[in-house]
Amino acid sequence: PSARARTEHERLAQWEAKIAGQALTAFTRYAMDRSYRLGQLILHSKFGEGYVAEVLENGKVSIMFRDGPRTLAHKAS
Repeated sequence: PSARARTEHERLAQWEAKIAGQALTAFTRYAMDRSYRLGQLILHSKFGEGYVAEVLENGKVSIMFRDGPRTLAHKAS
């Protein structure tokens, strides 16, 4: 497999390891007026289950979803 395919496989495996077996109650529903922390499990109405991969500046977070990372707004604390 190509390096790109291996990287994507590793990313998906990491996502599955963090999400698999988690109860629905372990997830916080995403809302841009809430604050999030690194590693927090998120449930987004469009993108599904994810986790906070990085807390960015300017009120943004990078959340890793099954289909890849998304940068979303949040309430900076």
